[in-house]
Amino acid sequence: MMLTTKTQEETENLLQGLSPEVKRINVLRANGSKKWIDPVDIEDTDLLVLKPDGTSPKVMFTEPGRPSNPKPLTAQVGNNITAKTHTIGRDSVVKIVSADPESPAVLDSVIQGLAEESASLKWERLQAEARGDDTSQYSVRRGRLLTSIGDQWLKRRDVSSSRVVDLESPAFKALFLHMVDTFRGAMQDAGMRQEMSDRVVAKFGAKMGPEWEKSARDVMQSGANKGTP
Repeated sequence: MMLTTKTQEETENLLQGLSPEVKRINVLRANGSKKWIDPVDIEDTDLLVLKPDGTSPKVMFTEPGRPSNPKPLTAQVGNNITAKTHTIGRDSVVKIVSADPESPAVLDSVIQGLAEESASLKWERLQAEARGDDTSQYSVRRGRLLTSIGDQWLKRRDVSSSRVVDLESPAFKALFLHMVDTFRGAMQDAGMRQEMSDRVVAKFGAKMGPEWEKSARDVMQSGANKGTP
């Protein structure tokens, strides 16, 4: 007969006394399946499988499949470490962050990476369903990833919006006047008469109405969405 904790309170009490060196703990899931899981992945409905003494949980102090006394580093392991290092160096997120941590493209790459992991989890869930295995963990993990994708997308939208110039701000108005003065000076340097340059500036100002402001906002928003400076 399998011995387990009876209540969530009993489970919590045993978890609080668990050694930090424990890598895996044996649990009985609500669907009746028995699993070795990381203690941090315990769910509220899980019951701990107990040893024959009925008081202490069944635990592992090493990762499943790993020997307690690993052999010294071999050439194959060294090659694997080298290959892993090269793969990490070619990762799109790592490359973008290394080149320009402030770039909005970092969020784009993060969203893409999360989407790829979500698609991979979906494939694993479908494979588990075909085998008749429990798929709840795949669904929970994928749900968390999809939530993260939504959060990152909202951040990306905020970043894009923040990059659009506020045409009503005092800073932009001061900059615009400076540009007009620079334009006027350029016309005079080109030999244009004072009255003609004043006329050009007046015509230029007449075009800066509400329709121009709307057009300017549309152009800036379009450029921000495309990731242009």
